[in-house]
Amino acid sequence: MELTAWAFLQVAIKLAVTIAAMVLLAFFLFALWPRDLDLSQYRSREWLLGRWFESWFPENPNLMTNGSFEQGWLGWGSGWIESMPNNRDFARQYRFLNLKGAQGTWEPIPEGGRAGSAALRVHYESERLDHRFSTLSQMIAVKPSQRYIVRFWVKVEAIGPISGLSLRAGISDPKDWELGKKDVEPRPHDWKEYHFYFIAKEQAFVDIRFVAEAPLRGLVDDVSVREAH
Repeated sequence: MELTAWAFLQVAIKLAVTIAAMVLLAFFLFALWPRDLDLSQYRSREWLLGRWFESWFPENPNLMTNGSFEQGWLGWGSGWIESMPNNRDFARQYRFLNLKGAQGTWEPIPEGGRAGSAALRVHYESERLDHRFSTLSQMIAVKPSQRYIVRFWVKVEAIGPISGLSLRAGISDPKDWELGKKDVEPRPHDWKEYHFYFIAKEQAFVDIRFVAEAPLRGLVDDVSVREAH
């Protein structure tokens, strides 16, 4: 009986030490690991580990829903322009909007992304004209006065002499809606990351809005919005 009790005690001690070690390791990773990273740029064992870690310890999560377009249209098609009565039905059906006669299409595709994964294909044919554009947006919740960084990747297949594609952060208010903006370079290029910062005002929601307003053809992938410290 004494030997059995001693063996049981040894197992209990080893189990307690193992659990304590795991808790300490988790605390170390949670407290010290530099997690303000664009983990979506990786497609490797490290990338998978990073995704697992982010799912369990989301200190600085991506505020975008389906920013990699792996789930098609999920999360996309919302914003103050889309909520206007004359735009609502079209936006609900197609998720994007063509304004003032613009000829543009946005389409999630299952392949063609940065690592052969999903991406968003954009094709815009109209010449530049004031207030004529095609747009796709997602409304996200933000903290007033908080600074954010927006990252996105673009592959340009064809484009005119002036930039025809941009991503903007806009307040859901037609009076004062642009908080930040980044134009895509007006030249064909392979996958390239773009980023910009914005500071939320007193509003609790912001539109992250792609705008196409001059001829172009390309792909978009891995859109993220994170708090910037």
